[in-house]
Amino acid sequence: MSSDNDLLMLTPDEPFEAYLDHVDWTHLRGWARNPAQPDVPVWLEVVIDDAEPVRFLSNMLREDLAQAGLGTGRYGFFLNFSRRLDSSLPHRIRVRRVSDGAALHNSPWLLPAAPSGSPEARARFEAMFSAEIEAARTGEELLPLTRFLVGQTDRLLQAAADHDSGRTARRLFRSRWVETVDGAPQALEAPDPRPLALFVGIDLPQSASALALLAAMQALGMRVGVVAMRGLVTEGPAAEALTGSGITVHGAPFYGSVEDVLRRNTPDFRLVVLQGAIIAAGYAVTTKLHHPRAKVLAWMEDLGQDLATIVAAQLLCDATLAGSEAAVQELQRRVQGRVVHLAPADAETWAAVLRRAAGLL
Repeated sequence: MSSDNDLLMLTPDEPFEAYLDHVDWTHLRGWARNPAQPDVPVWLEVVIDDAEPVRFLSNMLREDLAQAGLGTGRYGFFLNFSRRLDSSLPHRIRVRRVSDGAALHNSPWLLPAAPSGSPEARARFEAMFSAEIEAARTGEELLPLTRFLVGQTDRLLQAAADHDSGRTARRLFRSRWVETVDGAPQALEAPDPRPLALFVGIDLPQSASALALLAAMQALGMRVGVVAMRGLVTEGPAAEALTGSGITVHGAPFYGSVEDVLRRNTPDFRLVVLQGAIIAAGYAVTTKLHHPRAKVLAWMEDLGQDLATIVAAQLLCDATLAGSEAAVQELQRRVQGRVVHLAPADAETWAAVLRRAAGLL
């Protein structure tokens, strides 16, 4: 282990090879060596803004340096700061050799303030909230903070829904013009004019018939979204396949339930397909409440549910889709006068069925 006496072995203007590789709000790293005395670790110091210098040795093993033929490779350094730097402010970090003040390559390092929304900014907010929680002595003192966080969470969820539905783009478009940096007016890009469609199922749609239905919605000029009642899944192979085909997968963490999807996207959905008697009976009224202009279709591939649920689904929805000719006849018999269509397996036929069942052009 070297001591301060090693500093006497290094004189000003001696050869110096050193790089400051990286600096962030928690640490810095790099390497430094004196080619004239490669076995003697180099003492360095860091000055953060105008703080007092902090000394450290450059004597950690760096395999990349050894493989590059730089002696033993024990010329690296990694220094954790005693406390995290304030990411809301810019910082100037200087690393230099103690013996003569020679600066490392890339020093000084100018660390800009973290932009809002970045991981660093979120860490700063988390630290602030943690301090508030720790300072509270009773549950009553936590209530204002709890109300504040609940309110901000609701704002975030609503903002996510606005972006998903295109409402944000339309709101911006109504302003019509924005000012550019040079002051010249620039027309805003028009929002997506396509109507919205929603598919609600127990799970994300994966069957050939369900995927053909989604493709038919897209072929009819609609922006399509899906939501899985079980788990509000937004990740995994099924979600990735849907997203890759241009379909929006609604779910956690931005939405807490199917009702949340319907409520937060009002009044945008023009077509809603509810798959299964239970889902159709359970969400038809909510859909009509928040989307009075929407055509609501119940897609019942089997009739294994109790009669009351099936009848409720038929009565509450604008039309019913059945999985077989026998199911069509059974549904027409149970609730006479209600429109029932046979659900096809290909996108082209689905498009024709949707035109008839939902009056889509």
